[in-house]
Amino acid sequence: MAVWLRPSKARGTHQVRHALRPTLASEGCRTSNEEADLSYNVEMRTPEQTALIALRGLLEAKDVHIQKLQGEARGAESSSEQRLDAVRQCCHAKIKGLQSSNADELHMLKRTLESKAHEAGTQSQEVSRKLRAEELLVTDLRQDLKRAESHAARAEAVTAKLRRRTEASRKDAGAALSKVEQQAEEIAQLQQDVDRERGMHSAASSAMQTRIEDLSGSLARLQEEVAALHATIQVQCLERIRLQEQLKHAQAAGMEKPAPALQRPEQHHQGASISTETTQDPQPDSPEKWAPSPAIQRRASTMGARAFSDLRPGKSRKWQA
Repeated sequence: MAVWLRPSKARGTHQVRHALRPTLASEGCRTSNEEADLSYNVEMRTPEQTALIALRGLLEAKDVHIQKLQGEARGAESSSEQRLDAVRQCCHAKIKGLQSSNADELHMLKRTLESKAHEAGTQSQEVSRKLRAEELLVTDLRQDLKRAESHAARAEAVTAKLRRRTEASRKDAGAALSKVEQQAEEIAQLQQDVDRERGMHSAASSAMQTRIEDLSGSLARLQEEVAALHATIQVQCLERIRLQEQLKHAQAAGMEKPAPALQRPEQHHQGASISTETTQDPQPDSPEKWAPSPAIQRRASTMGARAFSDLRPGKSRKWQA
């Protein structure tokens, strides 16, 4: 198995290499600066050093997994918030449009009703005034008839004239009454239209309220999923701290024991990493035997909160933009 070592991440690597240079020189190994400072033979490596390299690789894999979980959580929350904002804005726009249109229609219907009622009242007053005038006229004519009893010819002419005028007045009164009844029917129809529009407005408002409640439920479910992702991140951070503690113990054990003689390492481009072969596969401490202390648990919680802080609208650069 090829293992890449980075001297910048391994603590105490330079001190171990400087301490092993006399041993390498005494056994006939090459001790040039380029080869002795980069790597050593995997077959002569101690179990502590092998465990240290394995823990370092596991720690890097955990870091990559945590970054992947953070990206998924950030993308899920941003997309859900954008969809919820779009639906909320659409609902508010529809509600405002319905309210404005219904208010305008109600205002127009109200003005129409008021004008119709005013016209009906005016016509009723005119009819009443005409009726009172006709009654006064009939009274005057009756007085004239009493005074014209001695004048038969004149009385007959006056009687014919009164009959014609009375018939005309009755026709006018009947036409006015029929017109008033027609206007009353129109007022009743307008009232029915107003009631129907009010019912439609109430139904639309209830439907919008139901939609808003459904969206609120969806938001609550998304928040629960985000909380679950937060818990997963905390667990991963706790595992990372555990691996760091094991790495520290392994490094301490590696510093106490001197390494055996080194053989010629393989040189790679730019001197940034080393590839070696191993023949040993020591078993590190099992995770079940390791129990985190309260301080480590608090540290894991703090790291999880820092990793999750990018998902909040107030902290994320995407939300600030």
